[in-house]
Amino acid sequence: MYLYFSGVAFVTLAILWKIQDGHQFFFQGFNIYSWTIVFTSALQGFCVSVIMKHCSNITKLVLTCVSIMVSTLMSMALFDLQITLYFVISVSFILIGLPLYMLGSQDVGK
Repeated sequence: MYLYFSGVAFVTLAILWKIQDGHQFFFQGFNIYSWTIVFTSALQGFCVSVIMKHCSNITKLVLTCVSIMVSTLMSMALFDLQITLYFVISVSFILIGLPLYMLGSQDVGK
């Protein structure tokens, strides 16, 4: 916590120093899309911290893979994204590996 606070304090002082020198404010030019990305990334960070606190690393990796797949499907629907063969291969590895992992973890408890 101390390292985090000292980093925030140092960056705040650097920003205030720049503003006094006549530079533009740090958030100059942000629009609604920029703020949406900032808040979405902050929310994603909170979700990852909850997952890391209460779940395993494997859970985080699986959720990251699922979010990439959902983002790709949304991009295909909204922006006419064309997926590549490499993406299809990697998604198929994930979809094959996930049940194998779950089956292997059930055998360990026996």
